[in-house]
Amino acid sequence: MKLFKPAAPHLAWLMALLLLACASLANAGPSRPFKATLDLTVTGQGRLEKCPGVEGQPGQSGGGQNLNGSGHAAHLGAVQVGPSHCVALRPNDTFYFFNGEMTLTAANGDVVRADYSGFLTLVSPGNYSFEGNYFIKDGTGRFQDASGTGALFGTGDLSSFLRLTAEGRISY
Repeated sequence: MKLFKPAAPHLAWLMALLLLACASLANAGPSRPFKATLDLTVTGQGRLEKCPGVEGQPGQSGGGQNLNGSGHAAHLGAVQVGPSHCVALRPNDTFYFFNGEMTLTAANGDVVRADYSGFLTLVSPGNYSFEGNYFIKDGTGRFQDASGTGALFGTGDLSSFLRLTAEGRISY
């Protein structure tokens, strides 16, 4: 029996990669509107392993927050939320949030995971506004191949409570 041997092996690999890319795109569902409203409380503050420190500047970076909360999200219904992020102080009482990771868990156990970043800006003593972006990276259950992006905005105080809204798109 004679085995197939392509004349140009690099073209065979290219075709295989293109087929895999097309197959993964075929699994992505249609883009749908996504909105979530979340009430979050700070459950821990301090140094997080994922947060880089600034050498010689303790307290300027390397700190982070863990939060916990609940809310409602389109396509998931009632959700439990478990975000965490790194924090860096910026000029004029502004805080930059980065390396944010958020997990939305629906009542049936399906999960949507997203990365996020943004800014908290002081609007009045003790009150901040939050603006940022999220990027849905995956999930479980019917959200296994989820992707999407959108805007985050909200208000709260820096140390205990944040009401957050996410608006954008999700595909699954």
